Amino acid sequence: MEGALDPGVSLALLGTIVLDTINMDKLANRGTPRDQYVIDQLLYHTNWSSNLLPQIKDFYSTTSNNTISSTSTSNTTSSPSNNNTAAVLSLQRIFDFLNNAKFDSTFWNEMSLTDCLRMDYKEFQSNTTTANNKSSSFGISSILIPLSQLERKDGFLEEMNTFMKLRNIELLAVMSLTFPEVAKKNPKRELMIIARNQQLSDTMIAALLDHSHMLQLTEIINNNDGNSSQYTDGLVIRKFLQGNVRVSRKGIAPIMLQCKI
Repeated sequence: MEGALDPGVSLALLGTIVLDTINMDKLANRGTPRDQYVIDQLLYHTNWSSNLLPQIKDFYSTTSNNTISSTSTSNTTSSPSNNNTAAVLSLQRIFDFLNNAKFDSTFWNEMSLTDCLRMDYKEFQSNTTTANNKSSSFGISSILIPLSQLERKDGFLEEMNTFMKLRNIELLAVMSLTFPEVAKKNPKRELMIIARNQQLSDTMIAALLDHSHMLQLTEIINNNDGNSSQYTDGLVIRKFLQGNVRVSRKGIAPIMLQCKI
């Protein structure tokens, strides 16, 4: 079956996996054995020497060893070559290219607030029911710009209100992940909770603060009035710095699901 897979399809699949797992970085602890298995299968069963995808050359490096195979340690695979120096597909180059595009500030600056929120949005059905015996839902958006930059978007409050109304949700969490330093070594996480009323906001935030040992939340106080909450356009907005940057949406969603909203 070797060489049977289309390189364009395989590259798209590989890109998704290496980006989501931070190129199977053990310190990130996001990759699974199944992820590694799929990577190995895609590398092995794709004809990377195909002329159907000329731009794939940007993801090749060279090596003096023309027998490199796909392994979890090398993150490379070689294409057939008659020369002493083989062309080697580098998963690190694929990851670097996609990750740079993902965090590109120009890309995020040009998007509307709605586009930023829906770029990586997931909706959850609460495990609890409301007073009317109806299950409630909430959303979590992941963004790659600081919360302060999101708030400076044109029509922030109006678009936020519309975004929640269209999805029929009473509460929205916005999780921000950025790398303030040029070297991109120390990530920063922020969390914004937007609720339709004070009680809903207080209930959810109390649940999150009960897990502060895991999340390490520190509330961000507004510089202008010294308050932590914003009451604007019918929305209650509170913001936090999340000290434990390793906790992503997968870690926060279960806490929110157990909250009686």
